[in-house]
Amino acid sequence: MSSIFDLHIQVQPQHIDALGHVNNVMYVQWMQDVAAAHVETLGVGVTKYLELKHAMVAVEHHVQYRKAAFEGEEIVLRTWLDDINALYSFRQYVFFRPS
Repeated sequence: MSSIFDLHIQVQPQHIDALGHVNNVMYVQWMQDVAAAHVETLGVGVTKYLELKHAMVAVEHHVQYRKAAFEGEEIVLRTWLDDINALYSFRQYVFFRPS
């Protein structure tokens, strides 16, 4: 299992939908953002992927929403790799307010 990686963000106006909270699509975008930042810290970011002609790609997502997030709130995007084997590595995520 890899180390836990945190990315702190602040919810911006463009993240908000017509209902006044973070749009569901943003959570998938944030999953991509924190995963990319994580692999960069591991030394296997996009440049390395292109050199190796291999990359990690998402094949499935499962999102469980617990509580809405709102403009101005700080959110911690946390990720780690779990159950790494020869064919797959499973990326886990949890997003939360640090308070």
